[in-house]
Amino acid sequence: MYHENDLVVYGTYGVCKIIEISSKALMGKPQDYYVLKPVEDERATVFVPVRNEALVTKNMRPVLSEDQASELIEALQQAPSMWVTDGHERRDRYQRIISSGNCSELSRLVKTLYQKKLQLLKEGKKLHTSDEQFLRSAEKMLTDELATALHLDRKSIPELIQAQMAAETDDL
Repeated sequence: MYHENDLVVYGTYGVCKIIEISSKALMGKPQDYYVLKPVEDERATVFVPVRNEALVTKNMRPVLSEDQASELIEALQQAPSMWVTDGHERRDRYQRIISSGNCSELSRLVKTLYQKKLQLLKEGKKLHTSDEQFLRSAEKMLTDELATALHLDRKSIPELIQAQMAAETDDL
């Protein structure tokens, strides 16, 4: 069970703070809810039923620890590409990764799309619009969590990730 003031990752909302656990009567039946505020969107409020195990277990998890976040960034060097040639398969796979919120998969997705973007730029081309959207979504989710875990400003995270990816190409 989570507590007030815990930081969690909730689905595609990203990092949220549990501002309270309150009881609300919906359809005449009182139920306890986690009241979440996304850290990057103070206007949004998310209510998650405490007893809805599927929502809590599948969509909500603690923010990475500082050590886990550092290990994730270091692992980028060895992370294999996950580029999928077929556009439909690629969209389906990348959408599943975004929906899962799995940091390891998100970091691999960012690396893959970033490298593909650089490759296409050298050829005078651009990423497909949907791939660009996946890159932005994955970057935002990853940036929010890593910044929280590492106690860094959000603006420094993309540079940190790109530096780690650049270190990989220097090692080749």
